[in-house]
Amino acid sequence: MFYKCTSLNKPDLNDFDTSQIINMYGMFESCENLIHLDLSNFDTSKVINMNGMFYHCKYLTQLDLSSFNTSNVTDMDSMFCLCQTLTKLDLSNFDTSNVTTMYFMFSHCYSLSQLDLSSFDTSKVFHMHYMFYACYKLTELDLSSFDTSKVTAMYGMFSRCYNLKHLDISNFNTFKVTAMGTMFNYCLSLKTLNLTSFDTRNVTDMHYMFEYCDSITSIYISDKWKTNRVTYSYKMFEDCHFLLNFNEEKIKAHYSKGGYLTLKQ
Repeated sequence: MFYKCTSLNKPDLNDFDTSQIINMYGMFESCENLIHLDLSNFDTSKVINMNGMFYHCKYLTQLDLSSFNTSNVTDMDSMFCLCQTLTKLDLSNFDTSNVTTMYFMFSHCYSLSQLDLSSFDTSKVFHMHYMFYACYKLTELDLSSFDTSKVTAMYGMFSRCYNLKHLDISNFNTFKVTAMGTMFNYCLSLKTLNLTSFDTRNVTDMHYMFEYCDSITSIYISDKWKTNRVTYSYKMFEDCHFLLNFNEEKIKAHYSKGGYLTLKQ
């Protein structure tokens, strides 16, 4: 509706009746100069698609979505992708119980420094790839409440989260995941990583998975860590120099038992 309205900065939408709307796909996409957006009167109770709704709103500094009813939404792909100036986002009221796809949801949110997703219900989500890609300023992320039992793709999920120091994914169920390539690459500040819940028996792709995690000293796994089906693990441990027994010649998945990963009983 407002796609590429590049001069729009403070629209007045107070008279909008959105009570019958089911699709808000890309509604404000590429409104590059949008600074403030008041959607407090929006009735989103029938909306099922919010894919790319605020995509590339690069100068948006405030976004109050406390009035949003997202109980029927199934698609949140790229919803906040490239909101480069947004520093905080309160999604505590979001009902995500019917959402099936969240890929690129917060990707390229360069300035986002805090994100509380403890209220998220992800039990129906299939796709989480690149979900937090290039969230440069995030220092911690607690996803221990995430239900990932249906997720099949996690590649690039935390890639280029340069300042991420604490990441709690200790409850991740990865039994159905097939792709983990670049999942943690360029997480420059991570020192330890607890992957003891990871079941990797169906994973085929682990390429660049820990590439340039050049501060990491320990990656904890359990006996559910299997690489039998991995066919692509190119430079999986590239430049992980502080991992025990690191060897530049052995940076593929099938060398993981050579001491790079620490088995926790």
